[in-house]
Amino acid sequence: MNRIPHLPLVILLSIALLAAVAVGVSGHYQVVDAKGVLAGPFSALLLLGASVAALLLVIILDWKVWLPQRAQRSRDFQHWLAQDVLGAQHTDGAATYAGKFRGRAVSLTRIQSYGMRGLRWSAKTASKLDLLIARQEMPAPPMPNNEFSTGDEDFEALYAWQTTTPVEALPILKNDACRAALKRLASLVAQRGKVGKPDVGVSIRGGEISMLQAPAPDLSTGAFQAGEALMILHDLSVLTACLEGEPVPAEASAPEVNVKPGDPLSAWLAVGCAGMGGVVAWMGVTWAAAHFAGLAMAMIVFFLPPVLLAFLFMLGNAGGSGRQAELDEFIRKESAEIVKRYADLTSLSAKCEGRSPK
Repeated sequence: MNRIPHLPLVILLSIALLAAVAVGVSGHYQVVDAKGVLAGPFSALLLLGASVAALLLVIILDWKVWLPQRAQRSRDFQHWLAQDVLGAQHTDGAATYAGKFRGRAVSLTRIQSYGMRGLRWSAKTASKLDLLIARQEMPAPPMPNNEFSTGDEDFEALYAWQTTTPVEALPILKNDACRAALKRLASLVAQRGKVGKPDVGVSIRGGEISMLQAPAPDLSTGAFQAGEALMILHDLSVLTACLEGEPVPAEASAPEVNVKPGDPLSAWLAVGCAGMGGVVAWMGVTWAAAHFAGLAMAMIVFFLPPVLLAFLFMLGNAGGSGRQAELDEFIRKESAEIVKRYADLTSLSAKCEGRSPK
């Protein structure tokens, strides 16, 4: 709901709502037959009126509340990514963000690829290795161990690699930290498919590590999570260090936090009490509408909350990164685990949260 014409829709929906209420109050609208089924003030037109009212409320909320919040969240995220993470100057709406992360030159560029919103990630390296790694769509049949095996059964079954210099590439693939980073990027970020096809997998070529993320979360709506960006940049820095024979970033021990176990019964009781309070309030407002404004308005008031919840549910499923919800949740959990294991990532994540509007 970023580019919808809010004002014209508000005007049209307001007129439609007034028309629905007027017809309902008249009591002359017949739907099914002369027996009064779905007729008069209880006509289906008033259910449509409730739907129009719910949609009108959603449009107004998006226009005056959610859209400004998304815009601010997007500006905060882009400033954080450019200045705090990459140490570069930021220009609103920039197509490319370039700078240094852990002393490595990195960049991400917004592109359109295969009809989808995408990001091209890249990192410079002094290594001249030529290597492609891709996550395959279908697991490969088990292969006998040979001189070019990585020793990782999961990697051998699900990932393919291609190079003209396997002797130089194999030590990289046998490095646990490097292989874990490659697997994460090839599975969660880069395009899957047959190795060697354009834009598939992670490419190390010509002194650059690059990959295409598509679909990618939209930077202009604040849908991109800080943890995901930090995880990708962390993995690129690990790959660069491995390629150049330098030590990978050291993990920081996470501080121990004493968390008292919650009481699930109390939580459910609180939810139940809140739900009961909401139902009582809903019935009270419906009765008041029937008593003071008539059955037509009461019908709209009665159907407004469930229809509004249905709209909000659909919007919640439609918004976000454009990826499957399961993949989004997996990336969120994986990135959270990575961030808390490294002191610099934890600090950067905290800065992003500090920028975000409360």
